[in-house]
Amino acid sequence: VILGLLSPFLVLQDFWRFAAFARQKAWMAVVNDGTCALVQLVGLFLFFRAASRTPALAMGVWGAGGIAGAFLGMVQFGLRPSLGAATVAWVRRVGRWGKWFGFSNGVYAAANQVVAIIVAAEAGSAALGGLRAVQSLIGPAQLVAASGDSVALPAASRQFASDGHRGLTSFQLRYGTLLAVLLGLYGLALWVAHTTIIRVVLGPRYLPYGYLVLPLALALVMTAGSSSGGLGLRAVLAGRQLAAVETCASIVQIATIATLLHFYGLIGAAWGILITSVFHSTAVWWMYLVVARSGLRRVEGTEHAEPFGG
Repeated sequence: VILGLLSPFLVLQDFWRFAAFARQKAWMAVVNDGTCALVQLVGLFLFFRAASRTPALAMGVWGAGGIAGAFLGMVQFGLRPSLGAATVAWVRRVGRWGKWFGFSNGVYAAANQVVAIIVAAEAGSAALGGLRAVQSLIGPAQLVAASGDSVALPAASRQFASDGHRGLTSFQLRYGTLLAVLLGLYGLALWVAHTTIIRVVLGPRYLPYGYLVLPLALALVMTAGSSSGGLGLRAVLAGRQLAAVETCASIVQIATIATLLHFYGLIGAAWGILITSVFHSTAVWWMYLVVARSGLRRVEGTEHAEPFGG
């Protein structure tokens, strides 16, 4: 309930960050995020001094930063949310793609939940906890990859608008290569020092799950391909194609992980995550290239075919 109440402010604060990068004013995003973090730190200080510390209060402290950032963005940009006729027209215009992007996110989240249920049912809750714990070590790198979209998506849209698919594809390759190098270095460090990292961060009880680090680290690197390929589909507003890829990848994910888990145990599930990452990266790039070859263009809220790179 609390997250639902906070979500509008969190989404709005996220929007200001994208808007700042889209306008090539990154400093505004830094100020907004810095203010958000400062409010959270103050709230955290008050949280630990409170007589009763509950999860609900902790969630409120976290959301307070988003609320502060949401209202600060209105001041920074001199804008405020509008619910008039222009908003209705905008919703109708973008709803065609928004529903597909929302569907894609929903399918992705649902598939991960199904996988968690399968692992818990087949291998036990302790095994699921071990898998999730090791995955949490990869979390910081995944956060970097996800936050990179704040910069990459506006830049990719501008590249597409000015140079068509050729320019966009070149941008995707550069971005994917850079991201793969960063994620690869993180994964390598995690694999080399995983025993020490697990002992310090998670505790010695999770040391038996250290063998999961290698396949999960490799899967992390493969997300660079998924991110760069998906970036292109989002930049051209190919929501239906992205939804198709996510649906197929989710089916492959559930089937692969369930099968390997049954025959090889938890390590099979970890390698299944890697196989799924490879499939997803390949599928999303293949779909983007199909879209590029068809010359799909985005013009005034409609899609139509033009020559490649037109």
